[in-house]
Amino acid sequence: MKKSIIEKYDSLELEELNSISSKMGKDKTLIQGPGGNTSLKEGNILLVKASGKKLSEAKKENIFVPINIKDIINKFNDHKSQDELKINPIDNIYLKPSIETIFHAIMPHKIVLHSHSIEVIANTILPNIRERLIPILKDYSWDYIPYARPGIPIAKLIQSSLKKKKSDVLILGNHGLIVGANSIKEADLLQKNIVNKLKLNRREFIFSKFNELDKLSKKIKGAKLPSNNIINSLAIDPWSFKLAQKNPAYPDHVVFCGKKPFVLDYKKLQFNKNFKDQPYIIIPKIGVLILTKNFFVIEAMLEAQAEIFLRLNPSNKIKLLSDSQCEELISWEEEKYRKKLLEKR
Repeated sequence: MKKSIIEKYDSLELEELNSISSKMGKDKTLIQGPGGNTSLKEGNILLVKASGKKLSEAKKENIFVPINIKDIINKFNDHKSQDELKINPIDNIYLKPSIETIFHAIMPHKIVLHSHSIEVIANTILPNIRERLIPILKDYSWDYIPYARPGIPIAKLIQSSLKKKKSDVLILGNHGLIVGANSIKEADLLQKNIVNKLKLNRREFIFSKFNELDKLSKKIKGAKLPSNNIINSLAIDPWSFKLAQKNPAYPDHVVFCGKKPFVLDYKKLQFNKNFKDQPYIIIPKIGVLILTKNFFVIEAMLEAQAEIFLRLNPSNKIKLLSDSQCEELISWEEEKYRKKLLEKR
C-alpha cells in the first residue's frame, strides 16, 4: 500500500510537532477548542493543521495536511479577490487545510506556531497597542498586524509586513499571536517569552451564587452549569457583564458563540421556555448556563472571554469587533465548515 506524505515524514520532526501542538492545545490560555494552528516546513512541503482539528489531539490522530508551498504561494500572489483560495493537499484528501494555511506558507521560518493567547488578545483590544509594544518587545523582531478576517485578508497584511522586514513575532489585533523559528524548541521558547512579557493584571473574582444558579438550571431542559466558575464573572463582575453584552473581542467567539449573548433576568427565566438555538444564557448577578450539546467548545470560548475581560481596566477604551466584521465571520463558508465538523462529534 502506498505511503502518504505524512507517513514518509521524518519521524522525529513530526513527533516534535505533535508534541508541541498537543501541549499548546491543552493550555487554555493559548488555545480554545479547535482554535490555533501549527506547521512545519521541509523543502517544498508544508505540514499544517487541518481545519476543525484540535491541536490537543495531535498525539492521538493525524491532524496535519501536506501542502506544496510553491503552489500555494504562486496561487496567493496571483489572487486578486478577497475570496478564499482552494488549497489542494498533496494527499490526505479527507482533511481540509486550515483557513490560515497561507500565512504559514509565506512565513519564512521552518516552524510556525499560531495561538489565541488570552494575554495577547487582551493587550490588542486596548488602545495604542503598537506604541505600548515598542518598549516591551524591544529585544525581538516583531510587527503588529491590525485586525483582518482570517484567510486571504490577514495573509495579505502579513505578506506586506514581511516584505518590509522579517519578523519572528507577529501580534495580531483582536486575534492572537504568531511566532516563527527554525526549531520547535526555539519557537516554543519564543512563544512563552512573548506571552510572559504581555501578561496583564487580573481582577479577582469569587463566585458565591452556586445554589441560586443550580436551582435555575433545573428549570431549563438541557441546561448545564459551567465547570469553571470564572465563566460566571460574565454575569456578575460589572465591567465583564457590560462588555459581554457587546460584540465579541475576537473571531472564534463570534463563530462558536454568536454575535450577542442571550441575557435574561432570573425572575423571567422560569416563564420563558423558548431557548432554541441559544448556546448559553447570561443571568445578571447570578451566573451563566450553557445549553448547547457542544458544551466543551462553548465553555472554552466563554472561559477565554471571561479571562480576557477580567484583565481589562474599566477606565480603558476597548476595541471590539464591529458589526460588519462579526457578520463577515458568521456568513463565511469556511467558518461554517469548521463549526459543522464539531457538531458532528
